[in-house]
Amino acid sequence: MPERAAATIGAVPEGASLKILFVMEHPGVGSLMPALRLLHQRGHQLALGYEAMKSVESHRELQDLADDCPGIEFMQLPVMGSSGWVALAAWLRRSIDYLRYLEPRYPAETRLRTRAHIDSSARSATPTSRMQ
Repeated sequence: MPERAAATIGAVPEGASLKILFVMEHPGVGSLMPALRLLHQRGHQLALGYEAMKSVESHRELQDLADDCPGIEFMQLPVMGSSGWVALAAWLRRSIDYLRYLEPRYPAETRLRTRAHIDSSARSATPTSRMQ
């Protein structure tokens, strides 16, 4: 089997088009707008997937982006459902976040650590009790 190049910017031939997928809970893309426009101008294929539209402002931003960059694809993501597997996956993600904030590089009393602790313990009683 031939050896593949690492997935880095340097591995992409100059002028080659990339397919880039952005997945968001809600498409508040204001801070991403310059990067999205630049990627589109450089000929990359962009797709923005989101769960729900959060505000009228978000809708207006996306409409402006769609008007200026007609090649960008927009899609609403499918509903994740409410099975026990979804709850377990969410609990695992929250727990991993909390463990990461216990690393020495994060100060002991930070809002990130406090919020991660609350998120991981408040909803973590028995995630597998809802498994189907």
